[in-house]
Amino acid sequence: MKHHHPFHTPAIIMMAGVAVAGAEVAGDAKTLNAEALTAMEAGKWEEALQLFDRCVAAHGTDALKKFGPSFGVTWYRKGICEMQLKRPEAAAKSFETCYRDFPNNGKAAENLYNKRALIRWGEAAQAMGNHAEAIRLFTKFLAERDKSKEPFEPGSFYIQLALCHLACGDLAQGAENLETAVRNRKGFATPDSGIVAALQSLVAASAAKKEAAALTAFLEKNKGSLLIAPFEMATYAPAFVRMATDAMGASMDQAALDLFLLIPPSEKISAALKAKIEEMGAQASVTEGNRTLVKSDLQATLDALDKSVRDGTCHEAIQLGATAVIRERQGDLQAAYQACEQLEVRFPHAKDRETYLFNVVRAGAAIGEPAAAAKYGPQFLETYPDSKQVPAVRRLMLVSLFRAGNHEACIKVASELMPKLTEGTQDHDACLHILAASYEQSDRFDDARPLLDRHATLYPQSPFAQATLYYQASNRVHLEQWDEAAKLLDALAGRYPDPAANPYHVLALVDRARCHAAKAEDAAALEKIGLIQDGFPDAPVVAAALGLKGDLLLKQDKPGEAETCYKQSLEKAETAGNRPAAAEALARLAGLLSGMGKDRAKEAAGYCDRFWKNYSDLSPARTKIIVLQPSILENAGRTQEALDRLRTTIVETSANPSDPSLEPAIREYARIFASKQGAEALNQHFRDFQGIRPDDKVTRSLLRIAVITVVESQLGQGDDAEKAKADALMKSLFQELKSEFGPKDLPAGILVRMGDFLRLKTSAPRQALPYYEEVLARADVAVRFPALLGKATVLAEGSKEEREAAIKDLESIFADSPDALDKEEALYWLVMTKMKAGDFAGAGNSAERYLAHDSGYHLHVPEVRLALAGSYQERNMVSEALSAHERVWRDHEAVSRVSNQAMRSWMLLSWARQTPAKDGTRSDRQAAYEEGAAFLDRTRPFYNKMVSFDQETWLEIEKLVAEYGGSTDVKKVVKASPPPEE
Repeated sequence: MKHHHPFHTPAIIMMAGVAVAGAEVAGDAKTLNAEALTAMEAGKWEEALQLFDRCVAAHGTDALKKFGPSFGVTWYRKGICEMQLKRPEAAAKSFETCYRDFPNNGKAAENLYNKRALIRWGEAAQAMGNHAEAIRLFTKFLAERDKSKEPFEPGSFYIQLALCHLACGDLAQGAENLETAVRNRKGFATPDSGIVAALQSLVAASAAKKEAAALTAFLEKNKGSLLIAPFEMATYAPAFVRMATDAMGASMDQAALDLFLLIPPSEKISAALKAKIEEMGAQASVTEGNRTLVKSDLQATLDALDKSVRDGTCHEAIQLGATAVIRERQGDLQAAYQACEQLEVRFPHAKDRETYLFNVVRAGAAIGEPAAAAKYGPQFLETYPDSKQVPAVRRLMLVSLFRAGNHEACIKVASELMPKLTEGTQDHDACLHILAASYEQSDRFDDARPLLDRHATLYPQSPFAQATLYYQASNRVHLEQWDEAAKLLDALAGRYPDPAANPYHVLALVDRARCHAAKAEDAAALEKIGLIQDGFPDAPVVAAALGLKGDLLLKQDKPGEAETCYKQSLEKAETAGNRPAAAEALARLAGLLSGMGKDRAKEAAGYCDRFWKNYSDLSPARTKIIVLQPSILENAGRTQEALDRLRTTIVETSANPSDPSLEPAIREYARIFASKQGAEALNQHFRDFQGIRPDDKVTRSLLRIAVITVVESQLGQGDDAEKAKADALMKSLFQELKSEFGPKDLPAGILVRMGDFLRLKTSAPRQALPYYEEVLARADVAVRFPALLGKATVLAEGSKEEREAAIKDLESIFADSPDALDKEEALYWLVMTKMKAGDFAGAGNSAERYLAHDSGYHLHVPEVRLALAGSYQERNMVSEALSAHERVWRDHEAVSRVSNQAMRSWMLLSWARQTPAKDGTRSDRQAAYEEGAAFLDRTRPFYNKMVSFDQETWLEIEKLVAEYGGSTDVKKVVKASPPPEE
């Protein structure tokens, strides 16, 4: 623990002025003290001590009578020297003498160190291991010090007090004092080194007393305050790793995980070190505060950190390994698997990779995660073929039906045969492969995926392993899981590099190019396509490769070259009889030309006609054509034909409501019809739409929602009367939809829209719950998270149990949703719901996550900042609450719904705290009065535009200003403004 010792003090002047008995005697004392002080400033502690000893020997007798209390300064500095020379027993006596024998008399504080000597005396006792005595002295200082005249370093003080309590085995008091130091670390200037030292003692004491709950509670409560900046953590990360591993060794598993989470990622620590090194420029060292930074040392630390990341020995690797062990020990195999997987993905060169890979497969199998074994099992077998963990691999499969290309028959026969076969046999191997591959070849990708994964897991050495590996990769491509697909394709290429021995080589090249393109790796994608064109010009997949190349050229703003590629793709596809590729080429050509306006509209319409003539049964090209075709035909002067074709499509596809073409066809029809005859005519037209069965509720609900969509687009258009008319029509349409169709009658997308309408646009939001619950019951991945979010926001306003359920759902959305907007909304509602539930610490933590500079969230910043301020206030964290409230009313003054509340709370807190003025600053009460009055003046023009609740809050502020202005604690410097105009 380091302390600043202010040696230049008025005490020197006092010593010079104590010549009561004679100038010569006083002068000797003055000279000795001055010489000793010079030696102290030069770090010559032994020399300074000898001078102080001489002074005490010569003048110590009756020093109080001769010099007054100021002679205590000599004893204080003597103690400082003794502490620096590691002589705590002597130092304790010196500090005791300063305190006991030289008290200040009256108001004159001639001995500036009289009370502070208690701290130093306590430090000496602490250094001697007499922690109980140190606690007594520290506590005595707090009780006796004059707050206005006795400055001290509160951060270090409370850390020392915590260390002493912990050394005495008092976890509660130790944790309390440590919490005081860390919660107020900014105001107290609490040193990071002290926090780490005290935290180490807390971990050790908790382990010794086997009180894991106390340590876990402390960490959970203070995790935000315990965070250390990445640059500083470069020094302390090893200490946190040791604490975490010690906690884990003492079976304090949750505490161990919490301690690991306090360490920033290595990349952040590395970036901070790099920034500091760059900031130093050509300087070999710089001094910051009381420390010296050496550039070569920083570089060595950075190099060691980067090497540990490459080697898989960094703290993240240790953390993940520990997490895997802890979670498995807790029975959470899913979390254990995820930790093992992260070890493999992030640290592929770790010396324990064999163990990591094995545990990925083992944990994945234990939780029934076929993708895990499918992805990592082959890697393990290939990399560690002699490992004792390699399972016995079975092979052979029945192949006759599959080789015949009769995939539907394969599915029927293999499905019936599978239950009769014993897993691990050659027959089971063959049957499983055939069933999986047949689903894949029939474009039933969701059905194929688990079977392909299962086969790869069970039979990695099967004669069909090569085919399974390709089908796995191809399956991920169709499902647009690009990262996983890329890894599988690379594994295939690495395992079977010879094209002559790999019948899937060209197919894999096309799929790999698709992965590159999906991830905006255009150059790599074009490179793969070039390999196909140069090496395999007659391959059937060249048509698909040319189509993808055209997409990439179009992205590079080369429409002419793209059109050439699309035409070549169409020609190759039709020559080879590849109907899906031909359909895609036509859709691409239609899409390209549709953006060129009327000049090429007829040509684009010709491609649409060609599609409907030859390929109308093929999706997804069909859906693309349906969306593109209306505007193309309109530009070609064939608007009525566009409507007629869409009508035919709607009627035909209504027989299969799951057809993805149905909804876009209805939407485009509604757009064109409404643009010609208006929304009300469209509403009546869709009610009488011919060709739709009366009992076809899915199609009829899609017709209704299409009308609503058209009306919604008109809500912000026209004069007030037209806007009101559109709003009334939209609400009427939703109510009709609600009355005519039950939740089970509606498609998932409409269920969510209905739920959102009832939640947001009506006075009875709980009516939305059956619609959201119906979506969730169907397990429709596409709309699961929006439905879960809608449900949670309704429950958040309900009972205690409903709020708890809402919080659980919101946490699930935030953790698992791939949509950034879903995550932001979930985190916002977590903040608000936890505040309502009284979980103010949890609300504060969620608010800090929302407001983090790298979160990217911005839609609800004012409200979240206000909630954070409120959470501080509820936790009696007055300084933090004041700072947070002030930021709200300063940064969001025009947002009266938050600024008014923030100002009122800030004024009340400031008035209650009533810190007096000092060093030229205003008192809390003066600031509350002045800032409140200024706020009223600035916001007065907005008063009439505020809602009634905000006006009431504004008037409360006005009353507070008037009340405070009449107090004797306030100097009235602001004239009262006239009341707001009504």
